[in-house]
Amino acid sequence: MPPAESSFAPWRREAWATLKLALPLALTQLAQIAMTTTDIVMLGWLSPHALAAGSLGFAIYIVFQLFTLGVVLGASPIIAQSLGRGRNVVRETRRSVRMGFWAAFVVGVPSVVVLWLIGPLLKTSGQDPQVAEQAADYIRTLSLCMIPFLCFIVLRAFVATFNRPRSALVVTAVGVLANGLFNYALIFGHFGMPALGVVGAGLGTTAADLLMLGLMLGFLAVDRRFSRFVVLGHFWRPDWQRLREIFRIGVPIGLAFLFEVALFAGGTFMMGLIAADQLAAHQIALQIASITFMVPLGIGQAASIRVGIAAGAGDRAGIHRAGWSALVLSVAFMVLSAIVITAIPHQIAGLFLGGGSDAERMVVLNYAVVFLFYAALFQIFDATQVIGLSVLRGLKDTRIPMMLAAFSYWAIGFTLAAGLAFGLKLGGPGIWIGYLVSLIVASALMVGRFALRDRLPGLRRLMENATRAPA
Repeated sequence: MPPAESSFAPWRREAWATLKLALPLALTQLAQIAMTTTDIVMLGWLSPHALAAGSLGFAIYIVFQLFTLGVVLGASPIIAQSLGRGRNVVRETRRSVRMGFWAAFVVGVPSVVVLWLIGPLLKTSGQDPQVAEQAADYIRTLSLCMIPFLCFIVLRAFVATFNRPRSALVVTAVGVLANGLFNYALIFGHFGMPALGVVGAGLGTTAADLLMLGLMLGFLAVDRRFSRFVVLGHFWRPDWQRLREIFRIGVPIGLAFLFEVALFAGGTFMMGLIAADQLAAHQIALQIASITFMVPLGIGQAASIRVGIAAGAGDRAGIHRAGWSALVLSVAFMVLSAIVITAIPHQIAGLFLGGGSDAERMVVLNYAVVFLFYAALFQIFDATQVIGLSVLRGLKDTRIPMMLAAFSYWAIGFTLAAGLAFGLKLGGPGIWIGYLVSLIVASALMVGRFALRDRLPGLRRLMENATRAPA
C-alpha cells in the first residue's frame, strides 16, 4: 500500500467512526428543535404579531431552559462512570437518575415561578404592547413544560449511556408529531378545541413534553434490559451527596450554555425594541440557523466522546485525529448549508409566513432575507466554536473555555451588537454583525486552544493526566 494511502487510512476511519456516532445524536437534536420550529411556523401562519410574540417569549424561556438543562446533564457522566466501574450498576444508576429528577425540580420550580412573574417586566420594557402581552401569555403556558422536559433529558442521557439512544429518538419523533397536532388544534381551534393563539402553542408543547416523558417511562418499565433499574423506585429517598455532585458538574455546563444563548436572547430583545416586523424576521433567520446547527452539535457530542476515548487510551495521535476530523466534517456541512441558504433565501423564509396581509408578509420576508445572509456566514463559525468547545470538554478542559465564551459573547458580541444597532443606527443588521464577530472570536479562541494544547501549561498538565497510560 502506498505511504500516502496508509497515512490517510487512520483519518478515514476516524471520520467514519465520528459520523456513525454523530448521526443518531444529530437526529435526536433535530427532532427536538423541530418542536420549536413547529411553534414558530404555526404562529407565523397565524400572524406576524403572533410570530413576533412567540419569538420574544421563546427567547426569554430558552435562557432558563438551557441553564437548567445544563444542570441536570450533570447526572450523565455520573451514570457513565457507574457503568464503567461495573459495581452495583443498577443501584448506582437508579440513584443518579433519581437525583437527576430531583435536580430537575430544584432548578425547574423556581424557573417556572420567575417565568410566570415576568409579564409585567415585559410590558414596561419598551416592546410593542401587543407583542409584549402575547409573549407573556406564551411564556406562562410554555413554562409548564420545563420540568417534564428536564426529566426526559435525564432519561435520555440514561438510555444513551447504555447504548440505546434510538429509543429516545423514537420517543422524540412521536413528540414532534404530537406537538404539531396539539398546536394545530389549540392555536387555530381545530378538532373541537378552542382557538387560543399563542397560548395554544405553549399548551401544545407542554402536552407533547408530558407525552414524551410518559412514553419514555413506559419504555423503561417494559423493556427487559431497563425494567430492572426501576428508575422511579424510592423516588422520595434523598441522596444529598449525589445531588451535590450533580450540581457540581452541571452548573458549569449550564453557565456555558447560558453565555451563548443569552447573547442571542439579548439580541432578540434588542430587535423587539427596533420593530415588530424585524423581530419576526429575526426569529425566522435564527430558527433556520438553529436547525442547521443541530448537525455540528451532534458531531461535537460525538467528537467529545471520541477525544475522551483517545485520551483515556493515552493516544495523543487519536486525540489529534478525532478533533480535526470532527472540525472538517462540521465545517464542510455548514459550508454546504450556507450555499443552500444564500441560493434560495426567499423560498426558505417564506415557509414561515402565512398569516397577515401581503404587505406585512413582504416586509418581514425582505428583512429575513437580509438576516439569512448573516446567518449563512456566522453558522460556519458557530460550527467551528462548538467543535472546539466539545473537543476541549473531551479533555476535561472546561473552566477556561467557559471564560473564553463569556468574553466572546458578551465583552465582544453583545457590546458590538448594541453599539452597531443603536449607536450607529444600523438596526437589525447591526445585531447580526455582532453575532458574526462574536462567533469568529469564539471559534478562533476555542480551536486555537485545542491546537496549542501541548504548549499551554495548564492544558498540557490536563493532557498529561488524561493520556497517562494506566498502570
